[in-house]
Amino acid sequence: MKWSRVNAILLILLLSQIRGRGERSKGWLSKPAGLLQLAAIVFVASSSLVYAVLGVVPEPEITYFRALSLQLLSSVPLIVLSFVVLYGVFFVIGDNAQYASSEMVNYMPISSSEFVLASSVSTVLSYCYIVTAVMGVSLALAVRFGLMDAWAVSSLLAAFCALMGGFISEIIKSVVNRVSSTFSKRGGRAAILSRAVLIVLVLALSQVLFNPGILFRVLEALAPRIQEFWFVPLMWPSIVVVEAAAGDFVNAAFFSAVTLLFGGALMLGAVAVRSRYWVPVPVTIKMRNSELGKPDTRSGLRAGFGSLLFTRAELAVISKDLRSLARRKEMVRFWSIPFIMVIPLFLTMGSMDRYEIYGYAGMFSLMGTGIFGLFLSAMSIGQEGRALWRIFASPIGSESYFKAKAVLPLSLSLVLSLVFSVIFTLLFHFGSNAAASLLVLGIAMACISVSVGLYFGSRYPELSEKPRSSYITGTGILLSMLVLGVSGLISASPI
Repeated sequence: MKWSRVNAILLILLLSQIRGRGERSKGWLSKPAGLLQLAAIVFVASSSLVYAVLGVVPEPEITYFRALSLQLLSSVPLIVLSFVVLYGVFFVIGDNAQYASSEMVNYMPISSSEFVLASSVSTVLSYCYIVTAVMGVSLALAVRFGLMDAWAVSSLLAAFCALMGGFISEIIKSVVNRVSSTFSKRGGRAAILSRAVLIVLVLALSQVLFNPGILFRVLEALAPRIQEFWFVPLMWPSIVVVEAAAGDFVNAAFFSAVTLLFGGALMLGAVAVRSRYWVPVPVTIKMRNSELGKPDTRSGLRAGFGSLLFTRAELAVISKDLRSLARRKEMVRFWSIPFIMVIPLFLTMGSMDRYEIYGYAGMFSLMGTGIFGLFLSAMSIGQEGRALWRIFASPIGSESYFKAKAVLPLSLSLVLSLVFSVIFTLLFHFGSNAAASLLVLGIAMACISVSVGLYFGSRYPELSEKPRSSYITGTGILLSMLVLGVSGLISASPI
């Protein structure tokens, strides 16, 4: 392994990801140094803000935070690892810039270990401001309660765990790429459906297993006897912090060593998977005679009530969006949003009374249905790319085009709201009034999210020819989520 080659491929991957992020590719964030500056600003801001808040907290609450401070510091490495996996897998899994950059290694003298190390570090640096935010919060606690030694150990382990998260992300991305390419090569609708299901399953499981909220709940329950779980590798960094704070440096050194070995094993696993699945399998195109290709044959969306509700141009747009949502890997990932949003909330509910369950059920419906409909509708305009200009020359007006673009995300969101209301009603034995209120809330949220997504998706689309990790600019997605949150609270307040 040559570090000069690792540094070169790291710079290439970072630049490709930065330039594929729309507005973030302009100004001082257009270079890797800008990401480090942003991380430093976030670190200082988060630590200063939390320290200032702790200074005005009453004494009874301060006693509670003091008791939890060591537990929070021991959780930092695992929280950082989970955040890196969370963002690295979901937001990079459909990143065309990452895929395009990985193909060039076939024409360069680069080994799989060099590429894995560079790609893992680039994933960490791309979201390093999240890592520094967590470390800044922990620094404020350490300064306030005199735990600077524990914070130093926790921060070093957090940096290493961030790299471990990059290795785990590489393994998951390689497996998903292999699944995607293998089923694409087989062809057929069954293969497309199987590929979509497997990708959603991998994404949902990885996000749930490494969800920060779930991991923190686990650590909170196990903190008093965390040493009893010495056989769980993910617990080793937390054990190191606890043992070092207690003055048991022998055990701390031992678990530090096995943590390093575990990180090395993850890297070897990532290298092995990347070596085996170096690049996606070339897609084969099969052509056969079919009656479906005849111009006079009416099938699919063009048959039945579809032809009565929509024009032929609108049906063409709806059919294209449906195929895109099932076939394009960067769009398939959005199918996992309901599972990613809802499953962690289910697992962290705990014991609640009847009214708290009502509130959680409403929050499930708002988050699952709202975020799903928002992302699908917001991405529907930008996914066209430069081909959007051809639509202006086609026989379809702007009203018809937006009508067609709203059909698919609205239909799927309405189905999802119905599924949520049925599941919650059966699971928690809701009465007819509660079930009807939940269904009305889900339907309202579906309509609001699709409307907000289409508006901001059309105002802030990402239509550039460069590799894009998203189909809407950062400003657009932030504004849309803000408006959706306010609208959701307003719509849920009467219920």
